[in-house]
Amino acid sequence: MPATDERDLVARCRRGEDAAFRELVDMYSPMVFALASRLVRPPLRPEDVAQEAFLRVHRGLALFRGDSALGTWIYRIVSNVAFCGITSACVSGVVIRWRSAAEMPHCAALIQPLGTK
Repeated sequence: MPATDERDLVARCRRGEDAAFRELVDMYSPMVFALASRLVRPPLRPEDVAQEAFLRVHRGLALFRGDSALGTWIYRIVSNVAFCGITSACVSGVVIRWRSAAEMPHCAALIQPLGTK
């Protein structure tokens, strides 16, 4: 995607345009799912990693500086979610517990709690 189109897409997402975020998901979901499929093993599912990654993209778009390509930033988010684990993830109706941030200090800044405890 050309840089100007990418900047426009990010700007539209930041303005809260649902269609823009759908466009972003449609554009990057093949890459996100393929990467998640390569990085995770059961009981975690690639779909769960992809969903969590897109939630983090949505929450973090306001902080995206544009120093790298949008796809590079999204790739890194997917990698972080897969490598550091999801704090808690529902898999087939069972909540599994991954390592806490305290057990993985190098990931502490990357793990954000899902819901309240």
